[in-house]
Amino acid sequence: MIASIVMAAPAAMGHGTEHPGLDTLDVSDPGQVFELTDQPVPGLAVNARRAADGGWNFEVTLTNFGIMEGDAPAEALGNSGHVHMFVNGEFSARLDGNAIHLAPSGDFIHEVAIGLITHDDRFISRDGRLILERFVVLEPRSEPDGDGEAAIIDIAVAAGVDAETVQVRRGDVVMLRWAVDAPMELHLHGYDVEAEVAPASPAAMLFIAEFAGRFAVEAHLEDGGERAVLFLEVLP
Repeated sequence: MIASIVMAAPAAMGHGTEHPGLDTLDVSDPGQVFELTDQPVPGLAVNARRAADGGWNFEVTLTNFGIMEGDAPAEALGNSGHVHMFVNGEFSARLDGNAIHLAPSGDFIHEVAIGLITHDDRFISRDGRLILERFVVLEPRSEPDGDGEAAIIDIAVAAGVDAETVQVRRGDVVMLRWAVDAPMELHLHGYDVEAEVAPASPAAMLFIAEFAGRFAVEAHLEDGGERAVLFLEVLP
């Protein structure tokens, strides 16, 4: 399963449909993107926690951006609108409060994207980069023991930089947040999580560390090269 920002999909719905927003994560049409110019750049930060029902709560922090309420202005604004969650390329929910809930399902892997949307249903972008966070979410295959502590790990992948080793404990909720200097596909062996990442399109792997051991994350580059970029040690 590969995470991707652009997914082939039917044309997006407009106002007056069952939800006020886009119905698919599809930015192949430039008309679906609102490019910021001289406005303050909105900020979007997302943290994820395991929910009591076995799903996930994505906690959203916004800067320079307000949730639109009441009548919309005549023109789109880059500093107000809505926050939408897309699951496997389809609209799932709109932020109402401080978090968006992803209910448990039978899917083994989810591709989750949470982004800023104008009131007239366009993705907000700055310098060609959507203001959007992406996650490849792996559902556990067992019920591991552990306290379920959050382990958020930022990894910058660049040519000439050796792979580092990071440690977590079995049962931790792990988020590997990736920033890269070239387009590549990342593969976490053992857990079998894959994500496509590019400089303008970072992504995170989100999973519960249910298996102890040492696992490599391998990068598959566009030129056909491969190399290890991280070693994840899950302690018992």
